[in-house]
Amino acid sequence: MLALGVTVVASVLAAVAFVGWQAWKLDHIRRENLQLADYGLDEPQNWLIVGSDSRAVVDPDDPTADLFLGGGAQPTGARADTIMVVRIDPGAATVDVLSFPRDLWLPISGTGESERINTAYGTEAGPQRLVDTIRDNFGIDIHHYAEIDFRGFEGLVDAVGGVPLYFERAVRDPNSGLQIDHPGCVTLDGSQALAFARSRHLQYMRNGVWVDDPSGDLGRISRQQVFLRRVVDRSLGSVSGGDLLAVTRLVDVAVDNLTLDSQVDVDVAMALLDRLGGVAGQDIRTHELAVEPFTTDGGAAVLRFDEAQAQEALTVFGVPAPAELDPSEIAVDVVNGSGVPRQASQTTTALAEAGFDASVGGDSPESLARTEVRHAPGDERAGDLLAGQLAAGAELVEDDELAPGQLVLVTGADFDGVLGQRPGSSDGGSEPVPSGSDSSGGVTSTTVGGAADADITVGWVPGEVPAGVSCD
Repeated sequence: MLALGVTVVASVLAAVAFVGWQAWKLDHIRRENLQLADYGLDEPQNWLIVGSDSRAVVDPDDPTADLFLGGGAQPTGARADTIMVVRIDPGAATVDVLSFPRDLWLPISGTGESERINTAYGTEAGPQRLVDTIRDNFGIDIHHYAEIDFRGFEGLVDAVGGVPLYFERAVRDPNSGLQIDHPGCVTLDGSQALAFARSRHLQYMRNGVWVDDPSGDLGRISRQQVFLRRVVDRSLGSVSGGDLLAVTRLVDVAVDNLTLDSQVDVDVAMALLDRLGGVAGQDIRTHELAVEPFTTDGGAAVLRFDEAQAQEALTVFGVPAPAELDPSEIAVDVVNGSGVPRQASQTTTALAEAGFDASVGGDSPESLARTEVRHAPGDERAGDLLAGQLAAGAELVEDDELAPGQLVLVTGADFDGVLGQRPGSSDGGSEPVPSGSDSSGGVTSTTVGGAADADITVGWVPGEVPAGVSCD
């Protein structure tokens, strides 16, 4: 549940590199032997940063223990409730951050089952399974791994003297312990910063009434990204400014609370310092993964990855754009679900003329109001391509009984024919998309968090510092 382990990695490794006589402490930081992607020190690198919510570091006698233990007497388990990939590109002099919602539902590598992404860390294979799950589902190569727990996050904030934020209104979250009673500049200490970063049930004061922020984990990610910029400025400023006391505290935080992959050495630390030397918080580009609401077979409300909408953001993290699909390689069975005579055969002919391998699939046993394109798991792009050829669009429906590359188009009462232009051609003749449909392809879906654009804000976040006010 805690956030922003990247700041500890950047700050601590920079501190180790800056103060050479403390470099030996790298050997005292916990290590994980992981299978990671190869790279050169002058090439872009992706760091997988995990915030572990392990209760093992929580003292049951601490006055705030119930916020972490849920009233239980003993600490239990560990999950990766904050997951982000940080890409450092030395050639472009850029730092990009991609956050993954904890409720993202996807196949967990090596298990043959789908679950929330944060459960990958909690399996027997632990960090390696999380590395593999991100690579297998998103195509992102991971070059380094870092993990920090609750107390490490608090220790980082306290080591740099707290992190100032401007709150234009009072906010609270009884679940995390966040309580900001008055508007204005507030310097968050470690405990308050952790409550802010963990907040998923935030409320803010408006016209004397507490208002719920319904954005949940996506809103929490937005707030974490705001905090990320501020704490990077604070912590790297302490290192570059030669604050030896703060540097020593940061290194001590690392020894006690940080886990790194076994390939991180002094050379990596020095290279990281060199690349982050001129970076300020405002230079960090943050991205949110495009997702859509989804309900599992068991009735759980989760989020599902929207591959088509997220591709531009994934490209930033080294994922090549997928090759163009050839409609001739997509087999489509056309089923009449509207009851209109000969609709299946006429639609099959039109799709064949558009380049698809189409055949008549008969009549549906039930009538549909909305046209559906049914596809096998992983074939969303093919379904999207087909839906884009339908004048009124269609709803994509995943069907695990279908073979890869096999689509079923079930026409509904809203079906309004096939567009005349073959997908990907530049010839004229395509009918315009009717008013009210999705001009990007007609697929009915809800995207939360904004696909590929950087710095998209979901939920309530602290405001900008007003002119004439200093929060340093």
